[in-house]
Amino acid sequence: MRKTSLFPLILTGLLLTIGCSDDPETPPCTPMCDGLQCGPDGCGGACGRCDATKTVCMNGQCIVPQCVPNCIQKLCGDDGCGGSCGSCPTGMICIAGSCGKLPESCIPSCYGRTCGDDGCGGSCGTCPADLTCDGNTCRGCIPYCNGRTCGDDGCGGSCGSCPAQSSCNESTGQCMPYRVKGRLWLEVQTVYYDAYQLPKLDKTVDITGQNIPISLRDANGKELASTVVAPDGSFEMQLSRLPVSSDWLSIVPVWYVGGKMKLAVLKAALNPPYDIWEWTIRLSNYTTKDDPGDMGDIRVTISQASAGLYLYQQLYSAFQDMVNTGFILSMEEAPSLGAVWNNGIKWSCGTCLLPTKVDAGKTQLSNQMLISGESGNEGPWGYPTVLHEFGHYIMFQRRDNTDGEAHIISHKSSPKLAWSEGWATFYSLMIQSLRSNTPVSQYWRVMPNASYWYDVAHLYDNSQTGSIIVPEPSLSDASGMRQDLCEAWVTYMLWDFWDGLEVPDPTIPPDKVKFRTKDIYNAIASDRYINLQHYEPKSGGRRTEYGTDFVDFVDALICGAYKSGNFEMANGIMDLLIERKFPYDRTPVCDRT
Repeated sequence: MRKTSLFPLILTGLLLTIGCSDDPETPPCTPMCDGLQCGPDGCGGACGRCDATKTVCMNGQCIVPQCVPNCIQKLCGDDGCGGSCGSCPTGMICIAGSCGKLPESCIPSCYGRTCGDDGCGGSCGTCPADLTCDGNTCRGCIPYCNGRTCGDDGCGGSCGSCPAQSSCNESTGQCMPYRVKGRLWLEVQTVYYDAYQLPKLDKTVDITGQNIPISLRDANGKELASTVVAPDGSFEMQLSRLPVSSDWLSIVPVWYVGGKMKLAVLKAALNPPYDIWEWTIRLSNYTTKDDPGDMGDIRVTISQASAGLYLYQQLYSAFQDMVNTGFILSMEEAPSLGAVWNNGIKWSCGTCLLPTKVDAGKTQLSNQMLISGESGNEGPWGYPTVLHEFGHYIMFQRRDNTDGEAHIISHKSSPKLAWSEGWATFYSLMIQSLRSNTPVSQYWRVMPNASYWYDVAHLYDNSQTGSIIVPEPSLSDASGMRQDLCEAWVTYMLWDFWDGLEVPDPTIPPDKVKFRTKDIYNAIASDRYINLQHYEPKSGGRRTEYGTDFVDFVDALICGAYKSGNFEMANGIMDLLIERKFPYDRTPVCDRT
């Protein structure tokens, strides 16, 4: 629905701004070296360095890589690193790692040996402090690069170098690219209803973030890189340096086209101008020292206001629908839109679209969509309602001069209001059908005291139609074509007119009139629809209401069919209207003559 009032009603105690768990004013980086002798400190520095002639840094500790004690299948003797695998009892000697009797004729042998066992329980010597006995030979530093592709080999040499735009993680010996990557997930609420139950938001699921702008900033707030989250939720940003723990992600739901702001989600407050939502996420909460640029899965929860990002995704897709369906040729011609929402703030109109400007910081947007944050209200989760309001946005680009007033979907209202609201609901169902490539004829809303659903394809065929009763027009009403109409009936008629061809038709009942999506759009873009309201025939009296109404649209459809030579279709529309109890006069006005 639409109404001109802009005064928000604030729910007591719910004015806290809900955002992600981190504050964009990130404190300076704090090195983390507790228990570490070497390796990166998380802030671009180091926790210390090892003696390259004797040790190498592994997992933050300086170790001797060239010598690994080995006592496998040994009960005695040298462990290969100057230690012992055990000693033998008196009267026995260690031979090849096992204790045996000392041969009476044992002759010690140190030929070619400078250290270690002489073969008879004696020693061939010991090594200086800076050398190690390895295979009965005193050896110096042995390079160690097992599994390492870069960094120190433990002996002052290198295990390899890294390509451009990357650096070596000394603790793992692996090259780390200058990038930040991850995958964004949103926790969202889903609706459930059936023939016996009103719709309710009863459970949550995780979906991937899509088409959301995301950037990386340093501790001072300077932007280092930016990108847009892919349809599978993944993102990756190339940097000029290795990311550090004090860097943070900034997610701002704003979309620019040709350098101009086209869409933004604004944080509802007591008074405009409204701030643009921002979610901030610290790298240090997700990454590890092994790869400080890999954030893995990032999940924005409902308590962190994931609804704002979900709302942005829905509206971004709605803008794309305008091009995909041929309503507009390029996105540049679409007016800008600000979606205003916050938990705990409700509007006097509930959820509505206003064709008035709204301040978004220093930028003005042409239209504003107010979305309720009232407890128990579907708010941003109610995508049928969000698309309904976007249907008003669509019609405002052609012509919709209703006054905007309170209305009930199952009650009759003035022809102009019934047409406007019936069109908006039809638009919501049409876009849902096109997106899923299957007919979506059930429309639902979840509100604190007035939740409902109904199936527009089965209003009068004695099947389960939902939780409302939809009154029909009357062939005998004295007001004729200007009689009050139920907006749900208008939606029902539009659904019957529309075939779309892109979407398979339900088999029962079959369509009697088949218009494609572009035919529907051509009708509301026609001269008949835009310019010929208030038409008064020479015979006197008015056929239609002042301003656009259902009859103006029907005339435009029939006139389009006449123009294309499809007289069978034009007659089919008129027959269908009488069948649906609307007293159409079968004399469409197609021009000013």
